[in-house]
Amino acid sequence: MNNIARVFATGIIWGALTLIAVAMTVSQITLSSSAFVSALIALIIGATVGTLGVWRGAGANTDVREEAQKAKRRSRVERIMSDMDEHDLDELRFRLMGQNEEERVPLEELLQSPKRR
Repeated sequence: MNNIARVFATGIIWGALTLIAVAMTVSQITLSSSAFVSALIALIIGATVGTLGVWRGAGANTDVREEAQKAKRRSRVERIMSDMDEHDLDELRFRLMGQNEEERVPLEELLQSPKRR
């Protein structure tokens, strides 16, 4: 549920509470003042709990969304490297080093420079 739907749901909850309170006030049924106040307090507590239920998941969705955006920003190489263990990383370093001293490029330098060819 997005924030616009949450706002509408909150408006419906509190609008229904207001409508019920007005109906209780203008109805022909006679209520004692303590019964009226008790019913109104119960309705307000119910509306508050309903509003909390609607908005409770809002923080969790933003965390998931932020994590997804961070994952997109990570490069493909970084994701692959994070999945490798030490043995795989050592083998990759060996292969990147090449046979000659001129061909060798440290892995850290490769990772720091965005596009080195």
